[in-house]
Amino acid sequence: MYAFLFLAIPAAAVWYVFSKKNRPAQTFILPALTGIFSATVYTIILKFIVTLNENVTDSYSDYISMITFRYGLIPVLIICAAFFLISKDTVEYKTDCFVPLALSFQEICTGYFVIGNQEKNSFFLLICLPALTASVYPGAAALLSKAAELFEKTAAGIAKTCLLVLSAMAMILMITVIQALWFFNRPDALYTILSAVLFAAGIFLTVFLKKNQESEEF
Repeated sequence: MYAFLFLAIPAAAVWYVFSKKNRPAQTFILPALTGIFSATVYTIILKFIVTLNENVTDSYSDYISMITFRYGLIPVLIICAAFFLISKDTVEYKTDCFVPLALSFQEICTGYFVIGNQEKNSFFLLICLPALTASVYPGAAALLSKAAELFEKTAAGIAKTCLLVLSAMAMILMITVIQALWFFNRPDALYTILSAVLFAAGIFLTVFLKKNQESEEF
């Protein structure tokens, strides 16, 4: 029952690692282990220190805020920012580490959220949520790589970089928005269509920008 939940996100991370032909796969072991370890510690804190009850709110905005701050964009930003600041490697390497770091972190957090949810057997939590996570994070990483590539110390260069970074963050945040639509029983067609569009966008950005980067390197 939980096979796709626990296999989709790691599979996306493994695919990403082996698709980076400019770096050996073992260079991504540290960020992946960092993500797993930090997520394990984080979920233990959530379990034993923070009072969890995903079903206490009837406010759409409150639910989005709760998921964003507990399981979504904010924890990912914190762990990635910490890795970025602590690591002494190049900006290019740290950007490449975003996917194995973020996906390994999200694998633990998503599993924890789903298993502890009252609707843990729903199609959305078992299939849609891990599928969105597996596709959106590589797509967001493609935008971040492009942002690092285009960065210049000029007003135009900074503006382009900020736009791409904000677009990557918006993609990740959209997972939570769609999750809220599902939680509040909005029409199935609405969150299904949005899920399909976001999933396709993640795949498109990953493939398109990757091919574009490879053609430029060639």
